[in-house]
Amino acid sequence: MLKIQHLSKVFAGPTGKVEALQDVSLTVRAAEFVAIQGVSGCGKTTLLLAAGGLLKPTSGQITVQGEDFYALSPERRAQFRARRIGFVFQQFHLMPFLNASDNIRLANLAVADHLTDERVPELIKQFGLAHRQEHLPEALSTGERQRIALARALLNKPALLLADEPTGNLDEQNGAAVLQALKDYAASGGAVLLVTHDIRVGQYAHRRLRLERGRLAD
Repeated sequence: MLKIQHLSKVFAGPTGKVEALQDVSLTVRAAEFVAIQGVSGCGKTTLLLAAGGLLKPTSGQITVQGEDFYALSPERRAQFRARRIGFVFQQFHLMPFLNASDNIRLANLAVADHLTDERVPELIKQFGLAHRQEHLPEALSTGERQRIALARALLNKPALLLADEPTGNLDEQNGAAVLQALKDYAASGGAVLLVTHDIRVGQYAHRRLRLERGRLAD
């Protein structure tokens, strides 16, 4: 589903080059939940953004379902990303002036899929948000906001789900619910790549890897 080959990313820093990623190779298959752990600043988020087509690598190749992501034009890459990839972030990125239902629908703007009207109620029910669907984000708990973000990521039934510290702001119960939802998504045939500090991930992920100073550890 996702294949990363010899990926490197170099940034220009105030005192010279910063090698955020160094020769990283990784494969995530359909129905697989892979977690990458590591300390802050080790390159986890850089890896996730590159995998999702949001940050062009300095060198290396990324393919999603056999498609060379960065060989596409920016427009085609955006369309491909909207249809095939879902993102979940620690900070939720909800629109403050839209209610829960409409925040979930946002994922459909670039796709215009007619199944949205059926899919949104299905996800609202799945994530226990029926009593909150008309509320604005400011009226929701942290756990509810993350469930909305996760439902939005799943709206278009993406092949690949990328999650960046999705449990970082959550209590134990809500964090476990998010990790279980990611595990269930993989069980349904999707591929999940998660970067996290959460030590509980070992109960849910099929594989755990460690990133150290921009390199995957053995």
